[in-house]
Amino acid sequence: MKVSVISREKEGPKKKLSKKEKARLAAEQAEQARIQAELEAKRREEEERIRQIEERKAAIEKEKRETAEQNQRAEQLSASLNLINGIKGKNKKKALEDRNQREWKQFLKCDGLPNPYECGELNTYLHLWEKTMEYTTIENASARTTEVLNVSFHFNLFKIIVIIIIFYLLVIE
Repeated sequence: MKVSVISREKEGPKKKLSKKEKARLAAEQAEQARIQAELEAKRREEEERIRQIEERKAAIEKEKRETAEQNQRAEQLSASLNLINGIKGKNKKKALEDRNQREWKQFLKCDGLPNPYECGELNTYLHLWEKTMEYTTIENASARTTEVLNVSFHFNLFKIIVIIIIFYLLVIE
């Protein structure tokens, strides 16, 4: 339809168009604009459809990747927990063996001293020692100090040494 307009321009000077011709040209232009708009709308719809399909594919891929990562993390967590539980078991077993060994060595000493690793035994020993302090002399205190030094030597506790010093101070007063 544009051809007819171009061909008229080649014919010579422009003629005045009649109302009918103007209306027809306007109708042709409107039709072309409508067709162009329809084509543009179809093109945009197709692009939107393709974009949505690509987004769905990307979402599915992302979900698959996240699921795989989650499964891998779960496997790693399970393996780590098994390793940690194994180490805990070995540590408990070793601690029990060490404790039994210390108790056996203490038993074999037969010296009447408390096991320095057991707070209960130390408390009992100190309580009994405190009760005997009322009728203790310097000579008895000296002998008892040797016992406490043996306990201190095995356990190397500063608190026991402080107790000895306090005991001497109380006996001397």
